[in-house]
Amino acid sequence: MTAKVVILPEENPADIKAQADAWHDACQPKNHDEKVLVERLALASRQLERIAKAEDEVIDEQVRYAQVEWDKAQQNKLVDALRVLPIEPVRALVELRSFGAGVSWLLARWDELELAFEAHNGWPHLYQIQKALKFAVMIPT
Repeated sequence: MTAKVVILPEENPADIKAQADAWHDACQPKNHDEKVLVERLALASRQLERIAKAEDEVIDEQVRYAQVEWDKAQQNKLVDALRVLPIEPVRALVELRSFGAGVSWLLARWDELELAFEAHNGWPHLYQIQKALKFAVMIPT
């Protein structure tokens, strides 16, 4: 917007001239002041096009990285919830159930317990029983 250079390196000088000529032809300035105003209109038009192009590039970049940022936020949220799990299991459960990665984590734990149960017709290890009880107690009735 504040560029002092009329033509930027990536711009085509012929396109810039054609645009300025189009403004001149459309406005038909009759004196010096009108010519200056038409030149300013052409410059302002070019600057607005540059702004629109820059905005498009920013949005394109945001779109490219949106999924990565979303996944990162989900993983950070999961880490935070798991950090709270041993201290405040009910609070952690509420948090884990509030977003996709947390629900997936909970389902994966139940799947692990189910597989262990089916493989041994029960849970042969105390830690599995404790884990199942812990998750069962955390489920609100």
